[in-house]
Amino acid sequence: MKVAEFITEDIIGTLYFPKLEVLVDQHAMDRVGERHVPPEEVDKFLKIVACNLNRISHFAPRESFWLYSGQQKISLGCARMSNWKGNERLRLNTVLNHRPWESDKTPIINI
Repeated sequence: MKVAEFITEDIIGTLYFPKLEVLVDQHAMDRVGERHVPPEEVDKFLKIVACNLNRISHFAPRESFWLYSGQQKISLGCARMSNWKGNERLRLNTVLNHRPWESDKTPIINI
């Protein structure tokens, strides 16, 4: 994920899960359609992420990382925003229909 990409895209909505809020930006929604990733699969994956928050809570605010589901074969490019009133807040920046490249240097968390 490029820094400029992270800064310039508008937040278009927020998804709420138990103990997790996900800020969705326009770029992520564009990639869902472009890469033919069913929105239902992204929702299903985020529900799994909400049950595994200990895997992401050590990242600093605004730090980027990939969440990868080997079962669903999708990756979510995210940044941890904060912990707000006991809820983790993530920004969903992009979506892939495959595992991210290891050369990206951004951490990959298998969920």
